[in-house]
Amino acid sequence: MKSNRVIYFLGGGNMAEAIIKAIQHSYSSLNIIVIEKSADRREYLKKTYPSVTIKSVLTDPLCSEDVLFIAVKPQDTLKAVKDLELKSPLVVSMVAGLPITALSQGLNGLQRIIRMMPNTPVSALEGMYGFYANEHQVSSDDKEWLENLLTNSGQFIWVEKEDDLHYVTAISGSGPAYVFYFMNALFEAAKHLGLDDQASKLLVEQTVLGGVKLAQSSFFSFQELQEKVTSPRGTTYEAIKVFDSHDLKEIILRGVVACANRSKELSSELELVT
Repeated sequence: MKSNRVIYFLGGGNMAEAIIKAIQHSYSSLNIIVIEKSADRREYLKKTYPSVTIKSVLTDPLCSEDVLFIAVKPQDTLKAVKDLELKSPLVVSMVAGLPITALSQGLNGLQRIIRMMPNTPVSALEGMYGFYANEHQVSSDDKEWLENLLTNSGQFIWVEKEDDLHYVTAISGSGPAYVFYFMNALFEAAKHLGLDDQASKLLVEQTVLGGVKLAQSSFFSFQELQEKVTSPRGTTYEAIKVFDSHDLKEIILRGVVACANRSKELSSELELVT
């Protein structure tokens, strides 16, 4: 990992912070500069990450060795990048829904852009990244560099079509919220049965963690693993029967599809703005 390469973050919100934390965990000597317009947020970042340079505006000209992570709100992105002086840096966009063509227009035609969809478990070094890049505009070296930068903070996939990022968003981008939703429902059920908060929380957390680790270490499918716990007419069977009677799988499918469709809508709205 080149230590002379400067990594810029345009925007210092929660997701940017998670990425910065992950980078520093693996490469503490890298030069990171964050551009954040909120004074309160700048003060927080300065106190929390003393080795990171925090600025209110980006005045530096970025060269080809530099990397710019764009981590601002979709509706603010084109205004935020309008006056940047860029001399062909690698741009990594974390902006949900903003197509590369629209961002490229806002960057005066710069095309060396990778789109990235991370998720919040990055902050626990267990994230999931979805990447997309036009293979004619981004080199294999750029892709490999980004993989090496982030590999210790999670897993990643490259999608062949930019539109596939809508589906990555619906599964892994928004997925942690679905998991926490289920965990909270299980937590409330445990309390309803009479267990205290501490016991309920531990039971839920360890059950989910253990289930994930078992799935990762097993050759069985999720369906087969479920069936191994579900004895005919046993206790688990009764719970699954209730879930199936309410079409829980279909409800989950409808939710995921709604998420993907909303991602597409946002993308179309952003294209109209440009």
